[in-house]
Parts: sequence; structure tokens; C-alpha cells
Amino acid sequence: MARSAWLALLFVVGAACATGPGGPNNLGADTSATSLVSSDATVERDHPPDLVVVAGDDQLTLTAFSYCWSTESGEQRQVACADGAPPDPLSSITLADTADLAIVFPLPWNIQAQFLPDGEYCNGALVVDADPAGAPIKPPGPAGTYRVDLFGRGDQGDASWAFELVTTTGGEPPPPYVQVFWYPSGSDLEADASFSVLVGNIATQPASVTGSVAVTAGNGASKQYDLTAEQTSNCWEGTVSLDAGTDFTGDVLSLGPSPYDVTVSATIDGAGIISDPVRWPDDFPTDSNESSRLATTVDPSSFLPENFDLPEGNEPVARFAFGDGYVVMIKDEQAAATYYWAAELFTGGGEGFVGGAPGETWQGCYRVDYSNAGYAIVIVEDPGWTVTVDGKPVDVTAAGDVAMGLVKGTFDRPPPVTVTNNTGKPAC
Repeated sequence: MARSAWLALLFVVGAACATGPGGPNNLGADTSATSLVSSDATVERDHPPDLVVVAGDDQLTLTAFSYCWSTESGEQRQVACADGAPPDPLSSITLADTADLAIVFPLPWNIQAQFLPDGEYCNGALVVDADPAGAPIKPPGPAGTYRVDLFGRGDQGDASWAFELVTTTGGEPPPPYVQVFWYPSGSDLEADASFSVLVGNIATQPASVTGSVAVTAGNGASKQYDLTAEQTSNCWEGTVSLDAGTDFTGDVLSLGPSPYDVTVSATIDGAGIISDPVRWPDDFPTDSNESSRLATTVDPSSFLPENFDLPEGNEPVARFAFGDGYVVMIKDEQAAATYYWAAELFTGGGEGFVGGAPGETWQGCYRVDYSNAGYAIVIVEDPGWTVTVDGKPVDVTAAGDVAMGLVKGTFDRPPPVTVTNNTGKPAC
């Protein structure tokens, strides 16, 4: 089932875990960085070492097609750069249903993997962090063919690689991230310095985007500034750009002295996200062409309209696109049990419980509840479980203490429900 862009907002971006070749390797000793990459990364060379892609028992060895690489000998520092193009055709590797995908690289670099469905940038690029020590990477999006662009940066320079990946099962869409572009940390702020934000990993082109940035100066003075969304073209690259006004930096300078603490908020098709705070100059790169890449968290209150009468003690935990609106799942935690009910925010919907009478609970197993509007909600213990309803796979996502998914259709009761997990939990 296709996942709407807002659903990805339920997760938090994890920072890259660049532990290097001596760090933990979740794929076992035979796929460690030291065994897969035979070259000594510390010896003098004029290009970066090769990178290895691991998909189960299969491997690809990739040579960087673009890079800048520096070496030091005594007091001399040499830099070699090459600006090339990916090989055509790309080397291809297939990821089987139960196999893990990983990359290994003998240096503790920060590496990002950009997945391009069908090899096209206009199909909504998705970015995830990749651990050079070989920790598994969960491919995003549905099963299919992807071009994967890898970009790494570390003390010795940077490099780019690319390959083709064929997946036979779908994965979770990655959470959004925020990139903040301001002024290099090694210089004093100038009044005309531009400020812009990029929100990435938005799977489908949104209908509405708004944003703002809150700034707190070193003297404690704070102010919030509106951000303007740039118009997007017909090519959807999975990102939204937001810009501050031309007088933004000048106004910030008059607010008070540095350091400046910055927090970005954005609302995308009604779902609000908030970035981790970032401080200028401490957290900004010295290169003005680079950005500060931040994690985001979801603002669950944005799932419901402002005039929604939410009972005291209830909280929204998940939102699913349905019809011309949404189904919002709401948690009601009481002393005796925890209840989940659905607010149907679409034409013809109402505010009521999914399935049976109020009081039905989910208690550490799994359950499927139905609405005569034409959907079912699956509630399971863990988002890693594999679920099918009536033969249809259901993407489940974290929803507070549980995980939930929505499947469209009208079903006989009970329909065939399959839940794959390691605990053997029964149906409620």
C-alpha cells in the first residue's frame, strides 16, 4: 500500500553512526570493513579507497567516480580531485527478501545513500544515513529498481559512488530531515547573508507547505520569522525549499549578539514537523556550500484541525490518508486499559470508534478493526512486524506504544490475517 508523505513524519532521523573499521559490524566477521576492503586506508594514495556494497551473500566493489582526496607527507599536503560521471550501465545487485543491505568503507566517514526509484530524480529521491562499519540499511519505498547514489565526507576529503539496487520486498519510507543553509561559521555574519531551509524525504509532492524559524540570540532575546516555500516544478525530487526574507540576517543581528539558537518548524499538508535546534556558529560548517543537517520530530497535535473537540487525556498517535481527507488514530489511556479510536476526517466520515463498540482494547497482541467507510486499522506490538490482511500487505508505522497500519477495502469478518513476528502473539 502506498504511504502518504505525512506518514513518514512519525519517525525521527538518526545521525550517521560512523564508527569506522574498528566499530561494530552487524553483518558478521566475514563482511567486516577490514575483510571486504583489502587496501590499507592509511597508506599514501591519490584517490579514496574502494567502497563495498553487501546484499546478503552478494557484494559489489565500487570505485569513486568523483572525489577530492588529501594526503600529508611531513609538512606537505597534497590534494587530488576528479569530477567524473557514474558508470553506464551501473553495476547492479539484488537484495533478497530476508537479506540485509549494507556498505563497508575503511574510514570513519559520514556517508549518505540517496535512493532514486526507477533511477529517476523526478520520482521523489529518498535519503538515509549509511554506517561505513556495515550496519544494515533498510531500503526505503516499495519493491523495485533503484539507482543508489552514495556520498561520503571525512577528514581526508569526499567521494561519490553509485550502483543499481533491485529489491524484492518493500521497506519503510525514511523520516524527513531538515537542512539549514546560513553563513559559514568561520566568518562574521553579514547583514545580507541569505537563510534557507531544505526539508527532504517528502515522498509525494505536497499541496501546501508553510514554515517558520525561531531564533534566540545570546542575550536571550527571541523572535520568530516566517519562511516562504519556493514553487516546485513538475519534477518532484522529494524536497521542499523554504527561504527567509532578505532582511532576515540583518534583523537577527539587531536582535542581539551571537550565538544564535535556531529551530525550524514546517507544516506539510497539515502535518507539523519541528527540527532539532542548531546553534550558529558552533553547529554550522565552515564551508558556505554545506549545510547543517538536522533531525525532525512530529507535532502530533497537527494531525487534528484546530476546532476538533479532543477529550481530555486523549492524544493523536497516527494519521492515515483516506478518501479526500484522513483517518486519525487517537489513544485514550485509562486506568483499566488503553483504548484506540478513530476520528474520520473525510467527506462522509464521523468521529467514532473503529469496528465494534467503545471499550474494545488492544492488549499486547494484535487486532484488526473495521469501518464501514471502507478501511481496516491493524494494531500490532512492533513496527517491524510483517502484516497482511485479506492477502494485502499492510505497512505499519510506530504510533506511540504500538504500531498501526491502514488497509483499504470492505472485508468479511474476520478476514484472513497474517502477522509475522518473533513472539508468537495471538490475535485478540
